[in-house]
Amino acid sequence: MPVLPEKQHLFPAKEYILDINRHFIELSGATAVPIRYHTDEQTLYEMLDELDGVYFTGGFLNLFEVSQGITIEHPYYKTAKRIFKYSLETKKADGFGLPLLGICQGF
Repeated sequence: MPVLPEKQHLFPAKEYILDINRHFIELSGATAVPIRYHTDEQTLYEMLDELDGVYFTGGFLNLFEVSQGITIEHPYYKTAKRIFKYSLETKKADGFGLPLLGICQGF
């Protein structure tokens, strides 16, 4: 997944990380690990088992699109829902859960 400079105006990739977001995570001493939108559930859960938290970046994104009366969820939204589900399930299991931080986009 590409890491783009903060002032990039045209984004050539559908999935990317702005350098400022990676830098924000690394300033805390953590390692930034990208989670791709189309990661299957098993792989996603295996990845989440190894992480100490998830940071949902902000920015413009249509989470839903309505076409001919049918609502289509953006892959980012679908993956975010699975991450929230995982966090709730682990909270039930261990009383702690996976810490989540969401910026903008209503999280």
